Amino acid sequence: MVSREDLLKQVKAELKTSYSTEDFLMHASSAVDTMDAVLNEMFESVRNWYKVYLPELPEVEDRKVYLEVVEKYVKGNPQSIKSMSEKAQNILPRGESMGADIPTEDLKALQEYARELRGMYEAREHLGEYIEKTVGKIAPNLSYLIGNMLATKLIVSAKGIKRLANMPASSIQVMGAEKALFMHLVKHTKPPKHGIIFLHPAMRGIKKADRGRVARIIAAKISIAAKADAYTHNFIAQKLKEEMDKKIADIVSKSGKATPEDLERERIEKEERFRQRIARERQGRDSWKFERRERREVGRFDRDNRENRGERGVGRGGKFRKKRGRF
Repeated sequence: MVSREDLLKQVKAELKTSYSTEDFLMHASSAVDTMDAVLNEMFESVRNWYKVYLPELPEVEDRKVYLEVVEKYVKGNPQSIKSMSEKAQNILPRGESMGADIPTEDLKALQEYARELRGMYEAREHLGEYIEKTVGKIAPNLSYLIGNMLATKLIVSAKGIKRLANMPASSIQVMGAEKALFMHLVKHTKPPKHGIIFLHPAMRGIKKADRGRVARIIAAKISIAAKADAYTHNFIAQKLKEEMDKKIADIVSKSGKATPEDLERERIEKEERFRQRIARERQGRDSWKFERRERREVGRFDRDNRENRGERGVGRGGKFRKKRGRF
């Protein structure tokens, strides 16, 4: 009979050997998604806060440059401008600001907040670099074919490169659109044409009618690349990418690229479908109110008819009393 100590030793040994780089990759990807959501909210709070002090400061694509200005700039202090980088100095507004004069203690609190947030953005960049480097080692074919970030999203969504390799191309095509697929199976709505694959650069500018075909081509090549990364470990991504680009180019040459008018029409149709869905949900949610109102109106109509006929009705305490006419 195996003793308890032997079982504990066996479990500890299995835990030590159960380390997988894929697990770390999935945790890192989840951490990046969480950080993106938190950083967006924190940056919005800093921007709304700093508008009181310097409303003329423009929005820039690099948020770290904006936060550097918030962290170091002090009105009337030329030394604070010299301590900033050239990019931060270039976005500073010229002339006198119409913002309020904040006390030094309040400004220091805002600057400390911006300093910590800037450090979080740097940590987010380092984590993103780790993810790109790691997914390049785990799935070199997939990374070369569709890019590091999209490959990471597919591996995380499938919970491993081997599970992704065992999936059919049709499942990979709609991965990330599970809700739309469920609505199609239950309520017989239109099936989804693509999921996470829509983030692939080749999907940009494709007409709506051709997106399903392009997504199917990309999903088929992803399935082959994932099998190569999981089992054979042969680098075949260059050949797969050439075949994929050629097939997509043939589709685009026949149908053409989506024009700005097509994209605008698609946006309007999407907004209209969204409004119709909200109206249907609101009608279904409030239907009980209309039914109750209808029953109340019918009941009032019947009661008025009984009163007009002088019939007996139920009074308080359940006793019958003679209904008198209205005066």
